[in-house]
Amino acid sequence: MAHSAEFTPKWDPGKRKWRLSIPGKHSSTGKRRREYFDSEADAKGRAKELKNKSQLSHRVAHAAGPELIKAAVNYDELFRDIYGFENGLEQACEYLMKRLDEESQTSRFGALVDAYEREHFDGWSKSYRTKWAWFTNAVEELRDATILPMDGAFWANWMRGKAEEKSWSDGTYNDLLSFLRSIWTHGVGISLAPRNPMEGLRRRKIRRVNKAIYTVEQVEKLLRCAWDHDRELVPYFAIAIFAGLRPDVGSEICSLSWTDVNFEERWIRVGASFDNKTRTKRYVGMAENLARWLAPWKGAEGPVVPRNLTNRRRWIVRGKYQAKEGSPESEWKELVPSGSDYRDVTRHTYGSYLDAQCKDPNIVMKSMGHASFSTYEQHYKNARTAKEAEEFWSLMPPGENE
Repeated sequence: MAHSAEFTPKWDPGKRKWRLSIPGKHSSTGKRRREYFDSEADAKGRAKELKNKSQLSHRVAHAAGPELIKAAVNYDELFRDIYGFENGLEQACEYLMKRLDEESQTSRFGALVDAYEREHFDGWSKSYRTKWAWFTNAVEELRDATILPMDGAFWANWMRGKAEEKSWSDGTYNDLLSFLRSIWTHGVGISLAPRNPMEGLRRRKIRRVNKAIYTVEQVEKLLRCAWDHDRELVPYFAIAIFAGLRPDVGSEICSLSWTDVNFEERWIRVGASFDNKTRTKRYVGMAENLARWLAPWKGAEGPVVPRNLTNRRRWIVRGKYQAKEGSPESEWKELVPSGSDYRDVTRHTYGSYLDAQCKDPNIVMKSMGHASFSTYEQHYKNARTAKEAEEFWSLMPPGENE
């Protein structure tokens, strides 16, 4: 005999709210979802409302019994002649019950996600953990779903729909696919999943786009401004531009100390403690002009990047020193372009001019720490001319000649 669903609010310590899990048949979307409440009373009130609706549905179904029997007679022929169940409705029901029983005993998708996170989280960089948080938020609606129906077709449809809903780029779609492949591969390896449904799904081909980079004139203006107004930031900008280290706060360049800069052998060590994005160590060659920009700090100790980087960098990029003293930021005029489209502009600048100089993808990929040839082709190949590269790699500190 059918029974009413249990709706019991539970305290979620992570969100610090009361959580109510609602089965798909009681959800407006048809999928299991969660609702959160600030108080236990509100959560219980919502639970009571859902329980009353569930009981009403059971009474209506009971009253409709005779009509259901008539429908069963018609469906007996339908299942036998069209769907190939020789014993008709009885065999179809047995098949369905077996499938439902398998689903009730199989793993939930959230278990695969949690298992993968427990295994790998400690080894992730800060930036990768941020990306993981984005991924878990994207698949939150699937956490309570059983994995049995999650075949390749399910994931192809779900990802396509999600990409359209969120207006994801092809790169973002591929990031999601990579996470899912890794999670399912791990799930199979620890016997949480019987197979990997992502194996037949292909990555989307990413169309080449022009990445924003600085011109030689803009690089010169930026370095000259730092030289004249905040000399301590010269190593930061010089290394970001002429060695291509990731410039974000908390990223590669902020982990750099002067012991990682070798003036004699002309290299910069990146990820000495494997504390960069890719959890790898690499050595970036120090070009002649970079060595000249860094020469005043030869023999220095401690971190390369000074304190209060965010504000000091903004003051230079946004044009504080070119404005009238005491002017509000709204009256400044950008020294060089900035904003979300220019987040990694120094890194893209380095890669583009390096390729124009050497025309060797292996050198570019090794220096930038790339594992994928497609990244090189997409962003850096033939992005700048040889003449521009010659001017770029000839930029020297004020008062110096080549």
